[in-house]
Amino acid sequence: IAICEKPQGIVTHPTHGHLDDSLLTKLSDNTLHPIMRLDRETSGVIAIAKNGYAHSQAVKLNMHKKYIAVVYGRYENKTGTINKPIARRPNSVMIREVTPDGHPSITHYRELFYSENKDISLVVCFPLSIFSERLPVLSSSST
Repeated sequence: IAICEKPQGIVTHPTHGHLDDSLLTKLSDNTLHPIMRLDRETSGVIAIAKNGYAHSQAVKLNMHKKYIAVVYGRYENKTGTINKPIARRPNSVMIREVTPDGHPSITHYRELFYSENKDISLVVCFPLSIFSERLPVLSSSST
């Protein structure tokens, strides 16, 4: 298993339109197995398995994700839980939004710092559910 830093603006694994410029294809010509993924616009640390066996063993571990994020505005409470369902926007394969018939998406958060003159917050987020682009969608709907 390798731990890598994924920069913002690069997809984790090959997808339509990104067959040759994903993180995995930049790392190796061999098939790699991401243990988790980060959205294209998210930078951070990612774990990647060299083979399917290592991947299957790693996903059995009790890993907890933690994100540090800068968001516009301020949450109503300095700590809390955001529990809003997320689904793909109709007629879009990429854009997600909060919608009553979406997938459950639960994230605990804690404010670390708030800049009043810039109206931005530094928060730490602990996602409990797995859903693509959860943090940007929940943050935009909650601050």
